[in-house]
Amino acid sequence: LCEYLTQFTHKFYLSPIIKWVMITNPWLFKLEEMYFNQWTPKLDGSCCDKALVKGVTTIVTQALQSRRVRKIVDEQMFSVHYTFPPHFSKDSPEPTPPSIGVQTPTGTIGRNIVLLTHTINRFHIENAPAVRSTLSKWALYEVRLNFFNPYHHLTGLVEVNLTHEREIEHPLWCIAGSDSRLSTMLMNLSDYFFAYGLEVEPLIEHIASEHGDECNHGA
Repeated sequence: LCEYLTQFTHKFYLSPIIKWVMITNPWLFKLEEMYFNQWTPKLDGSCCDKALVKGVTTIVTQALQSRRVRKIVDEQMFSVHYTFPPHFSKDSPEPTPPSIGVQTPTGTIGRNIVLLTHTINRFHIENAPAVRSTLSKWALYEVRLNFFNPYHHLTGLVEVNLTHEREIEHPLWCIAGSDSRLSTMLMNLSDYFFAYGLEVEPLIEHIASEHGDECNHGA
């Protein structure tokens, strides 16, 4: 709890400065949209799409995890929680309204900051189309990093999708200064999520293997 409160406090004074002064400052930089994508290795072919989606959403959206999963997630380099909005229905044919999401990167001091997002859930709609990705088979989350949100240092759009190649992709369309030295930092961010994809893949497959009953309703 103390560790989390420290990270949460850092967000209030660091994120606005990093975002509006160092990354999206139109008076200092030429702002352009930059595209990055990261993905996990190809996931277990014996698990159907529904089970793999269940594996991802259990890690990301389920509030109460088993002790085993909690221990693994707590030790990983990135932790994220995209909540169910009020009155959520898995039978709804529509994406959910935006709700607050929480990202907690770990590692260097610069990454020990809790970040807030506006997140739309799409995973409950089978084979939901992605907003922008052309690789997606089943869109799971749409994460909006709004310019007016001072509690996330990036501005843009992130998606989390299951691809046709059975990978979990994490594309990012980000507004930043193309003539800023921070462009190199964004490339490092891409490497960071590739490393996280390698780390989280076995947990997704393990949870998916426990939900084989999902496949009885079609892949």
